[in-house]
Amino acid sequence: MYTLKTINARLLTVFAVFLCTCGLSAAQEIRPHTAIYEVRLGTVTGPGAPAGLSGTMVYVVEEACDGFNQVSNLDVTILDRRGRRSNLRQTFTSFEAADGQSSTFDMKIVSDGRQIDAYDGRVDIKSRGGEMLYLREASSEIPDGETTYALPGDAQLSLAYTAEVVDVAKAGERFASSIVADGLLEDGPYRISAVIGQRKTERPKVSDPDGLLRGPPWPAQLAYYPVSSSSELPVQEMRVELYEGGIVGKIDQNMGDYIVTTTLLDLQSAKHCIE
Repeated sequence: MYTLKTINARLLTVFAVFLCTCGLSAAQEIRPHTAIYEVRLGTVTGPGAPAGLSGTMVYVVEEACDGFNQVSNLDVTILDRRGRRSNLRQTFTSFEAADGQSSTFDMKIVSDGRQIDAYDGRVDIKSRGGEMLYLREASSEIPDGETTYALPGDAQLSLAYTAEVVDVAKAGERFASSIVADGLLEDGPYRISAVIGQRKTERPKVSDPDGLLRGPPWPAQLAYYPVSSSSELPVQEMRVELYEGGIVGKIDQNMGDYIVTTTLLDLQSAKHCIE
């Protein structure tokens, strides 16, 4: 059985933040938005690839007055090489406090109507280190339990990391690396390293009635290193297109024997805080 687990939703939340006044400078302002993506099978490089893969992802980032809400819904159909179809649905929600020091999260993954993983938890970041707590529900493949990870004092939620990457790109620099704890990664915090390329000269065609895309994107290569592992090799690598405003365009995710391509189709403004 092919399962994407949390890979697609990880990337979108790592780069999705809001227009806020939570200590970010004006240069780091990010736009609340609703994005619709097409998910499909890209380049096949080995025998372990499925015969087909297609679906959609809907991603919403909203500004609340005391923080930020994020919702990601992934729905894909996978065709194996024997002609059998399976459906994978994944839902992730989170709330991040405006000060960037705490969050709560909830993940559910269902395959062919059967829940294969579900967990929720919280992140608490402190100047001298904090912790990340997972509470996992019993499912068909994973037993229940509680797991706690220690966090270094320089750990970040996805909002702060996104602001860092956008600022690095706008400054013409090429590299950003931080430990990120947001709950999308099911096995604790990761160090995420981004290598940013030269900004493109043209903007791909995307339905954008509210004019959120202001200029072409920057290409970037992301590598994920689990903090809990001593390996020097990343467990995930992705190529992305990042727009000003923290909006993610095309995503190519390396699954080993194949690439999953996620392409932005439609973009609209989302909720701002109104006090």
